[in-house]
Amino acid sequence: MKPKAVRKKLLTAALIVIGVLILTTAAALISLEVRTNAMLDDYSTVYDNEKYQKNVMADNVEVITQDISCGYAVIEMFSSWDGKSITEEALYSEYGRVVASTGSLFVMK
Repeated sequence: MKPKAVRKKLLTAALIVIGVLILTTAAALISLEVRTNAMLDDYSTVYDNEKYQKNVMADNVEVITQDISCGYAVIEMFSSWDGKSITEEALYSEYGRVVASTGSLFVMK
């Protein structure tokens, strides 16, 4: 085969691969946009609907005051539910700083 023919075939193959990559990326981005839009909700009915105007009471539920982050409030609620006492203040005292739950200093005891 002549070098020009080989180059032409390689260029054609490269263009096909690039085209497939572009189409795959575009399809993934379109899919992501469709999923994102499907998850977004309009909460305006919460303010107007009568069934949401009444206060709801729940017995035996401890309300945690949020001091630093909602993540720590969740940790406190779950630890309280599990009969333990893990607070963000205790974690701060033990480690000297507030760390994320995925941080290297986070330990459940």
